[in-house]
Amino acid sequence: KKMFSRIITAGLLASFFLVLTLYLEIYFIHFVFTIIALYSIFELVKLSGKSTLNQLLSCILSIILMYLLFIQTSHNTVLYLSYFAFLLWSLVLISLLFKITFIKKIIQQNSNLIGIGIILLAWYLLLNYGTTLSTHNIKPSEESTRLYYIFTIVLVSLCDTSGYIIGKNFGTKKLCIEISPKKTYEGLIASILVPLIIFYLFFIIYLSLPLLIRDIIFITICCVYCTIGDLFISLIKRHHNVKDSGILLPGHGGVLDRIDSYLPIIAIIQIWLFI
Repeated sequence: KKMFSRIITAGLLASFFLVLTLYLEIYFIHFVFTIIALYSIFELVKLSGKSTLNQLLSCILSIILMYLLFIQTSHNTVLYLSYFAFLLWSLVLISLLFKITFIKKIIQQNSNLIGIGIILLAWYLLLNYGTTLSTHNIKPSEESTRLYYIFTIVLVSLCDTSGYIIGKNFGTKKLCIEISPKKTYEGLIASILVPLIIFYLFFIIYLSLPLLIRDIIFITICCVYCTIGDLFISLIKRHHNVKDSGILLPGHGGVLDRIDSYLPIIAIIQIWLFI
């Protein structure tokens, strides 16, 4: 039952955002992304048991930081922050891969500060998709920005759904049992292979274009970091003894539970566009 509701919710959300990115004005899309980021911050602070006043203050502070970030937008700022975000996520990956406990403790003990920072970074970079292209004297069009959004939504949806279905039904070897007991290596492999196969077929059959080696590497990295984003939020929830960040989305929990996989790959896509 939970699997069914999770798949239905994921499908409806993906469809909603695909329609959003295809037909609405960019400024309205950005407004929706901003609301999602603020609500995610609200859920994050709530996890730690802070009062409603602290949750509201965190959101107000985040709005101020959003404004300060937004007025400083330039392709160099976006690029540097993309590399900085990727460095942070790589530290999370290394700590999980090699079981470096002190990094985990730092994340857990400063979960609000680090979590808010990472959400704001992802929000800022998402609103500036394609800005790094200006380094190559290419001005991003509204159409190309929409395509980047669609690519991100489809990629994360494929990763999450394939990893969840295969992991739940065929997974036996646990990936990171102390953080997320249901994550398995089989699910991780599926979350990489399924998107790769689908994008490969899409490029070859529909677009009649080859999928280059660098593109395959890029998609693989994105898929791996999708799981890292999921594990990062799970690490914070585990620290606070909470299963879900909220109850807003059936089968998923809260908004933060749904956007966790997006948080790392937004920076990776920005870097890929620059390279």
